[in-house]
Amino acid sequence: MNSRSILWLVTILGLFAAPALAAESELSTPTTPLYARAFTKSNRVGLSITNYGFFGTNLTDRTPSMEYPLGSGLEHLVRAGIWVGARTLPNGADTTVYATTHVTTGCLDGYYNVNPGSSTGSEFTPVGRKVARRSQLKNSPDYDPRAISEGDLVADCNDEGIQNITGIEPHVPLHLQVRTEAYSWSFNLASSFVVLHVTVRNTGPLLRDVYLGMYSQLVSNNKRLYAGWPPSSGAGNGPRSWFYATQLDWVDSLKMIEEHFCLGQAACRTEDVIPAWAGIKYLGSRTESATARPRFKWWAWSPASEARNTDLLRYGILTDTTPAAPTSNIKLGTDSPIEILTVGPFLSLPTDSTVSADFAFVGGIGPADLATHADFAQLAFDLNYILPQPPPSPRMRIVSAGNGLDLYWDDSPDTTYDPTSLHPDKHDFEGYRVYLGHGFEDVQLVAEADLRDSVPPNTGLERWTLPEPARFPDDPISYKYHYRIDGLRDGFKYYAAVTSFDKGDLRVPSLESGVVQNLAPTIPGPPSGNGGGVSVFPNPYRVEARWDAGTSARSHYLWFVGLPARARLRIFTLGGDLVKDIRFDAATYHGEGANGVNDPSLAGVFSPPQLSGSMAAWNLLSDHDQAVGTGIYLFSVEDLSNGKRQVGKFAVVKADRQ
Repeated sequence: MNSRSILWLVTILGLFAAPALAAESELSTPTTPLYARAFTKSNRVGLSITNYGFFGTNLTDRTPSMEYPLGSGLEHLVRAGIWVGARTLPNGADTTVYATTHVTTGCLDGYYNVNPGSSTGSEFTPVGRKVARRSQLKNSPDYDPRAISEGDLVADCNDEGIQNITGIEPHVPLHLQVRTEAYSWSFNLASSFVVLHVTVRNTGPLLRDVYLGMYSQLVSNNKRLYAGWPPSSGAGNGPRSWFYATQLDWVDSLKMIEEHFCLGQAACRTEDVIPAWAGIKYLGSRTESATARPRFKWWAWSPASEARNTDLLRYGILTDTTPAAPTSNIKLGTDSPIEILTVGPFLSLPTDSTVSADFAFVGGIGPADLATHADFAQLAFDLNYILPQPPPSPRMRIVSAGNGLDLYWDDSPDTTYDPTSLHPDKHDFEGYRVYLGHGFEDVQLVAEADLRDSVPPNTGLERWTLPEPARFPDDPISYKYHYRIDGLRDGFKYYAAVTSFDKGDLRVPSLESGVVQNLAPTIPGPPSGNGGGVSVFPNPYRVEARWDAGTSARSHYLWFVGLPARARLRIFTLGGDLVKDIRFDAATYHGEGANGVNDPSLAGVFSPPQLSGSMAAWNLLSDHDQAVGTGIYLFSVEDLSNGKRQVGKFAVVKADRQ
């Protein structure tokens, strides 16, 4: 089998199914450990966390592994995992005589498109049924007073399972309970990193000379370049090979591994394919130790290597104090480097005591940006994650309208309490900002309003305050504020958000909540029941509509508008052959089936697009998944509430290349 493209051939005891694109996945069989995965989505880094001591997706699907910026398709990680090594003492004796050495690994050199727990080398076993979400934002559905950040993920595992693992030895437990807590914030200074706080508890006899490691395979590439999945793997230069184009460096001043895409030494700085860089930074340990130090090692990926196939050899990697081989030794086009960041030794870990280490997974556009974000991650650790923070973004609802959008939001940020504020009552809310853009990465400020107080510009919030709060069916939230955006184009996708900002003080300038907190896609269009009848636009559809120009053919679409709230839409050729049969329900329809409208690669990152209730997109594919050709087509729309029908016709004009 190809060493990089072996598919998952064996299901261990029926344990795993391919993880879904949803934020959390669970299996229903109670007698087996439950593999769960979730990814961070509170800022610009989408990092997958599992309950197997394993991070990333191993490229099993297109869910964010370490995607930065989140939603861009730019990935930077194949896999990462915890290593814990120690010397165990018989009968708990406090002596180094006869001590044996064992290492529990979250992953090893292995094959991509394979789930944790098989040949990727995880020796951990899940504790609990899911990866839990928590948030310190009081208006979040995940609010939990125990949360550290805007978006915590919490996963538990232990190493008590007995299973054979890649190498020549069976796994021997160290009797460890491991909790991983991921922290992320959306405001600008903290929006480009995710912190992993790893705590290891010893539930067995005394352990000596304990080391913690973060194993990783950083690889940057663009998953949107790949029509199929998994991506290609053959050695050689070019973006079509996912691997073998990794430039790696160790920045000792930052205690950080940094990585970026590189076709070759002469092309390293062009960054045409992957403009973003990625890093894994050691932040520190909350466990007091005069001997613990961070160390960096790398090697060329090699699952069959005899250099790492026993616990003694892996412990040797964790404890090795010699300088790492120069990263200039990495052969572009040939090597796919593996990295490990270790910290230790912690000389003694008695029964029921803990040791911890914190790491930051960091993104940036270029090395300077990466370093800036890494510095703030270090500051966050140094402050014990008690950060000056803006009020949260409000809970927002978008109502699509003809050539416009109505944005409604609640007043939950108005009374936010900030324990770090210097203001006497710790309530430092100041105002709101409205953002809009055609893409989630290019939203621009549309409007701003603030309180009439001592902080300029004192525009006043009353102009956005409704006389009575707006309420919507099946929605318990009362919306105090409203802003109308006009002059938009029907049928085009927009991204809208409302943020909040605070007054700032003598130490910290005014801070603004992250746009990503409530950023949502929406498409303007006439509302249902506007009495204009059903029509098609653009008509004719020529090659590419302006809203889908430059995208793949499978992302093209045209619009049917003026549909009844519940309808059956059928499309025919002039000869009467049925091409497409669509059931439309305005209450549940969000552009499903048209990738250009509702992009499945963004599932779980953003909510589905909000539509007007009278619009349905057709992706120019038949019920048999065949692209339709140039021609005139007929349509019939049946109103399912009263049986009335409307008919019409439209034209499609396509280029030969389509």
